[in-house]
Amino acid sequence: MDQRHQEYLEYYRVRLQKFEGNPLFPRSEAAERAMFEAIRDAVDLAAFGKRVLGEHLHVNCAVAYVYDTSKAWADLYLSIKEPVRAKPFQEILAALDAKEFTDVNELNSMASDIQTRWNIPISMDELLRNTFWPGWTVLENLEVWAAAEVPAAWRAERDGWIAEQNLEGKKLWRENTLAEARKFDPNYCPNWDLLWEERHRRLIPVADEHLRRRIAEYRQYVGEE
Repeated sequence: MDQRHQEYLEYYRVRLQKFEGNPLFPRSEAAERAMFEAIRDAVDLAAFGKRVLGEHLHVNCAVAYVYDTSKAWADLYLSIKEPVRAKPFQEILAALDAKEFTDVNELNSMASDIQTRWNIPISMDELLRNTFWPGWTVLENLEVWAAAEVPAAWRAERDGWIAEQNLEGKKLWRENTLAEARKFDPNYCPNWDLLWEERHRRLIPVADEHLRRRIAEYRQYVGEE
């Protein structure tokens, strides 16, 4: 075995060690072991190259890695009740089960296309939470303004601030939030029940009664009663 062959052998040994014993990467470990054994048993690098191409060992390593990582992500998201974020990885797994890939570029394109396509559904699922929760501060400010003890001479100005803020809220909701959402889903209508699903609810750290009240106030604020 010449020096270059030895260096490649060590390279593939390290690649194998990266996955050895890791329960998240069983397919990657098996594929990398096959690659390592191929170069270990080859009489020279030319013979190794022929075996790699003939048995698609390099593609097998790529497929195994995509499968293992997709399964790990899908399992994680399902375990924390994030079904929408799990969907692209479940779809990748289904594609890998349905077809034997023999080209790394095709494999990578498949995985990339699926994840890109799911970016919009994931964003749409999280849109209401990402809009509502920052609006909590606005609702608190309106509440404070309305309850403030203001001299009679200034009450009209205070009431004007409140009215202006309420008008601005409805305008932003109509012209920004809904307009942007409907660029991706022309039929988009907010599903307020989504805020109670665990993947969203756990990110809103307040008691149920406070959330229920604020949802009602926010819907009034944006004109979605």
